[in-house]
Amino acid sequence: MVSKAPREQWDQQEILYASGEGHRRFGRFLDLYEASCWRYIETALPEVEKSLILEAGCGTGRWVERLAPLGYQMVLSDLSSEMIRCAHDKVERLGLSDHVVAYYVLDICQMHALPEASFDLVLAFIGGAELVPRRQACCQRAPPRDQAWRLCDL
Repeated sequence: MVSKAPREQWDQQEILYASGEGHRRFGRFLDLYEASCWRYIETALPEVEKSLILEAGCGTGRWVERLAPLGYQMVLSDLSSEMIRCAHDKVERLGLSDHVVAYYVLDICQMHALPEASFDLVLAFIGGAELVPRRQACCQRAPPRDQAWRLCDL
């Protein structure tokens, strides 16, 4: 189980990300990072509409606004309850609620505990990788379905 310190740290970061200040500070870098990640995500997207995608370490919901309009169903999880609250608000604001199956506040190393059991794609592009012990093993714990992809930058 993760100590409260990292959880509290990310709860405080929510203010930075939700306000847009993070993008104002790191905008060009974030744009390049997201474009780079998207190239990999696009090639791994399931062909079946309504496939189930886990966005682990979703933060404020970086990928849900790109994937939900394409017809995918999403499960969003993050260590921070504040980040999940912000992601939920974003999903509501963008009218994407029908595409989000569930929200979970949990450590990325606890993904195996998700009741959805398996996913067609697992995304774990998070900025807090230094907070995750045994990063490789954590990414492997989110169970994809047969022939599914895991994309992680841990």
